Amino acid sequence: RESAKLLMEMKSNLAEAEQQLLQVTIQTDSELERLLGFYDTLECQIASARAMEATAASLEAQVDEGEPLLENLEEVAGRMQDVFQGSHEGDWRPHNEYLR
Repeated sequence: RESAKLLMEMKSNLAEAEQQLLQVTIQTDSELERLLGFYDTLECQIASARAMEATAASLEAQVDEGEPLLENLEEVAGRMQDVFQGSHEGDWRPHNEYLR
């Protein structure tokens, strides 16, 4: 009887240990899934940052290319303003189409 009681207690302890191991496994799997999700999020953010960096470099290049055009436009606008002011002084009015 004593050995049967001891055997039953050992079986109970083993079942409890198995249950605890199952809980730890479930928690570990859950944490692993969470970490993998975090890693995926980080990868996406890194890719997004790299894309933004490339876009910024492209925009900077476009700005550099556009600066001479802007200077030309400013010069043309200044000339048009001179023509327009001259037309008032000389009582000569350019056509509206020319001013557009």
